[in-house]
Amino acid sequence: MLAAALRRLAARGQPALWQDGVERAAAGALTRVAAAVQPSQISSTTVQRQEVGGPPTWWQQLINLTLGAWVQHVIGELIRSRVEKEFDVKEFLEGAKDAFHTVHELMAAEDWEALKPMMSAKLFDAFKDTADAYKADGLLWRTKLGPEPWEAAVRGVGFMTRQEMEAYDPAVALLAPESVAMAAGPTGMFLVVTAQLRVEQNVTISRAEDGQVVAELKDMRPVRWRFATGPLPGGLPVDQLGTQWFLLSI
Repeated sequence: MLAAALRRLAARGQPALWQDGVERAAAGALTRVAAAVQPSQISSTTVQRQEVGGPPTWWQQLINLTLGAWVQHVIGELIRSRVEKEFDVKEFLEGAKDAFHTVHELMAAEDWEALKPMMSAKLFDAFKDTADAYKADGLLWRTKLGPEPWEAAVRGVGFMTRQEMEAYDPAVALLAPESVAMAAGPTGMFLVVTAQLRVEQNVTISRAEDGQVVAELKDMRPVRWRFATGPLPGGLPVDQLGTQWFLLSI
């Protein structure tokens, strides 16, 4: 199943495919730090500190327990009826959390070779370009994730054509047929599932030359990561998909 594949990938640290919201430049806390703390604004004598987000309010929790749970159930049923009969929402979310942790670990280690095959080309370039921009200014960016339990929920599902995938990763798009017959349903398309994650992210920016911390950010806002797999085979729904998953955008 897809969730099992995500967990196996995260556990082994082996190459695979991943995707979601690259339109906003980089990923998760890295994008937010880049927006909130520009390298040119960092002082060499003071530490900039910022805290954003926080635990959900009582009414947000109520919405998540009611409407959010219903949305997640509907998405799960849709995938099981149209794509993968053995799709398990809980397993998928465990895989998404493992992926979230693995990506941040590899970024901290600057292991770009391991990261590159795990996500779309567009997202990888956004990650790398942002990190390089900080490095060019003599700065290093690091994120430490808070302890579990992390909040996780499925918040979206959709299908992407070859032409749409080309905007994220032309090489992956070539795996799909040039055109798909309407009667074939999602066959030949890519399945895209959005996971929402909420975890404390403690970001530090330090000087590369001496390690002195110059900026800190505590971020508790939820993030949405979109995972994709495909192209989908014929004869849907199948018991289990045999295609790899990858991070499409964030």
